[in-house]
Amino acid sequence: MTKIYLKESREKSLKNKHPWIFKSAIKPAKAQNGEIVQVCTGAGKSAALAFYSGSSQICLRIFSWDPMGEPDRDFWREKIRRAVSLRSPLRTNPDVTDSCRLIFGEADGLPGLVADLYRDYLSVQFLTAGMDRLKDEIVTLLAEEIKPRGIIEKSDEDMRKREGLAPAEGLLWGEEMPRDYAIRENGLNYGVDLATGQKTGFY
Repeated sequence: MTKIYLKESREKSLKNKHPWIFKSAIKPAKAQNGEIVQVCTGAGKSAALAFYSGSSQICLRIFSWDPMGEPDRDFWREKIRRAVSLRSPLRTNPDVTDSCRLIFGEADGLPGLVADLYRDYLSVQFLTAGMDRLKDEIVTLLAEEIKPRGIIEKSDEDMRKREGLAPAEGLLWGEEMPRDYAIRENGLNYGVDLATGQKTGFY
């Protein structure tokens, strides 16, 4: 695994467990866009695992504070399960609320991944080069863990551009959401149209 070293004078965010590290804070490095790297202090001590993006000013997005961890399929599955479990209280009564955001990117240790549940469908964004590299695996895990009828991508153009990625939209798994689809939130009904809606479709 490639190691990225921070400048000794720019380690504050790392010590404070902030998940973003800016390009100006690292020593010259050679890594591929989207590569999983080991983040090290200036003195060489391994401190975290992160996605590397040479195209963005936020060049390191930390997803694990265990530098010796194994980011394999089970690793990502557990992160998805934990995120879904944290939002389960929002969906205890589907007659009142049947839709919510399930995955909040860095807050769930999944930098660049946003997933909104619209009753039986997932609308997702892959916004970082690292998460985009894992797209096929993550989509499969989302399908297995959440069991939606369909998973639709609505990846924001501007943020992907900063990561050196092209915009991406379309069906990733299962079936398309009907155009006249309705969801329920706090007892109110709302129409959701992923073909024309902003962000993940309900903004």
